[in-house]
Amino acid sequence: MNKKRILIVFGVILLIFPFFLHSQEAAENTEQQALKIFNKYKESIISLKSIGEDGSVLYNGSGFAVGEKIIATNYHLISQATEIEGTTVDGKNVKIKGLIDHDKESNIALLEINKKPPVPPLGDFDSLEFGSSVFLIGANQIGQLRAFPGEIINIAASPTNIKVADSSISAGDETSGGPVFDKNGMIVGIIFYPESSSSKVIIPVSVLDRVNKNASSEKIKKVDPVDYFSTPEGAYFTGHSFAAINNMMIAEDNLKKVVEQKPDDIQTKMILAEVYTRSRAYSSAVSTYQDIVRMNPESDEANLKMGTVYIDMRKWKEAISPLEKAIELNPDNTDSYYNIARAYEELKNHEKAAENYKKYIESKPQDLKDAYLRLGIAQLETEQYQGAAEALEQAAKNNPDNTNLKYRLAETYQKIDQFDKAADVYTQLAKSNPEEANAYYNMMIKMYDEAQMPDKAIQSAKKLIELEPDSADAYYNVGYMYMKQEQYQEAIPIFQKAIEINPNMEFAYMNLAVCYSKINQFTNSIQTLKNLVEKQPNNSDAWLSIAVNYLKMKRWRSAIEPLRKTIELEPKNAQAYYNLGIAYLNLRDNDSARQVYLQLKQINPEMARRLLKYFR
Repeated sequence: MNKKRILIVFGVILLIFPFFLHSQEAAENTEQQALKIFNKYKESIISLKSIGEDGSVLYNGSGFAVGEKIIATNYHLISQATEIEGTTVDGKNVKIKGLIDHDKESNIALLEINKKPPVPPLGDFDSLEFGSSVFLIGANQIGQLRAFPGEIINIAASPTNIKVADSSISAGDETSGGPVFDKNGMIVGIIFYPESSSSKVIIPVSVLDRVNKNASSEKIKKVDPVDYFSTPEGAYFTGHSFAAINNMMIAEDNLKKVVEQKPDDIQTKMILAEVYTRSRAYSSAVSTYQDIVRMNPESDEANLKMGTVYIDMRKWKEAISPLEKAIELNPDNTDSYYNIARAYEELKNHEKAAENYKKYIESKPQDLKDAYLRLGIAQLETEQYQGAAEALEQAAKNNPDNTNLKYRLAETYQKIDQFDKAADVYTQLAKSNPEEANAYYNMMIKMYDEAQMPDKAIQSAKKLIELEPDSADAYYNVGYMYMKQEQYQEAIPIFQKAIEINPNMEFAYMNLAVCYSKINQFTNSIQTLKNLVEKQPNNSDAWLSIAVNYLKMKRWRSAIEPLRKTIELEPKNAQAYYNLGIAYLNLRDNDSARQVYLQLKQINPEMARRLLKYFR
């Protein structure tokens, strides 16, 4: 036992160990690459400290060499400073002589310094893609420079015409303004951390083309201080950049500043409304879209998105008008048909829902969604069964594994009397869902039975036997269908087989007895019922059926005992009293018959009057 357990444990280790080695090896390779890039370019990076008028530290950040005695950094780091301190990787001070140039629209600034650090090579931001390895070099919390590895997790374009990226780099805002290298050691971007934020975005290094390296520098203390994030340019760039990478909190805060300062900026309002929508602040989104529509009634996009937000809010009635307006203004907004249809569907206007689902499908969208299914359901609600069948057929082609859809299709075929098509679907369902096959074949049996197609019903019932040859229920169903068609001879061996498989199957005994009785084999019927009462002595129906068989044979005296047994088990069984009275009358025992009549009169006066007619 112990040896076996040890072997199992070793087996598990062998399975896991290579994966662990691979993960560890990958992490080590990344760290080694980061260290390699750091060692190569650390002399080019400067740790920065932005000092305010009162001597307090406004920002800690980073910069990197882009020319002779020129470093680049984020403009917001130096926008309010009266002095900037710089430090090299070995802790030596760097004098920041002045601001050469800056571009608020891309948050970039060039600073003149008193040293000539080596200039790293510039790469192409557009070479990055999802999963690309990147390496940030910048200051940590205590001002020391280090490398931070990561991967690109999002790349997007914003209305600023500047592509930005998000990454898995885990650093702090002290790295803001620092260079981001690709795996080849080329600078492809600049990291940007907004004020007091743990969120960041990578700006493409190409923004350096927006500033002039040859401009004359101006001393920092002579530059008018400005809170970058309060300026229209700063709020605009920050808001749009972070909206592009789906950082809704920072995006919302900054876009609201833009809208307050530029209330006519429809483009920013559109993006702010989208930010509200993604943040599930639906009421704010609707209000913003309504404002846009007031400013520009011809904006199909605002109407479209407003209607879509109403759909998200489940405000179905309110959604319809702007969605219809979006189509009126631009017929290409065909997705609106789908949402209009959904709204009408929820409002129980199935006719309008079907009408718009059809329009959506006719527009040949790239994504049909569940339009055929919803169209079919809407048409079922309006009793357009032929159309529903056609829609559900198409839906089933698009969703071949959808069991509920196929079941609806089978039901729809039944509505238009296409029973064989319904049976085909039930058969498919039975094959693809073996555990439910019995239920589907029973549905087929019921369908054909109700359609008065006995041969098909029996054929379907026989499939149950093929499916479950040891199932008493399967045989019983076949026998029952034969019996319903008065094919008693055919039913008898089937019920016998059901009893053979399940000797306690009450209804199989009862129906077998009926079949025998129907072909005047009363003795066999009685014997079958006696076999049943041996197992179920309290079965009053079986005792009554035994008596009826005796009465049919005119064996009046033999019928009395099973009738009395029936009454013993079921004291208010009027049928038993009536037949008992008939038996006594045929035995010319009028006294006993009269006693039965008096008892029956208390239970069922109508049957008692019928019995009284036979008294002489």
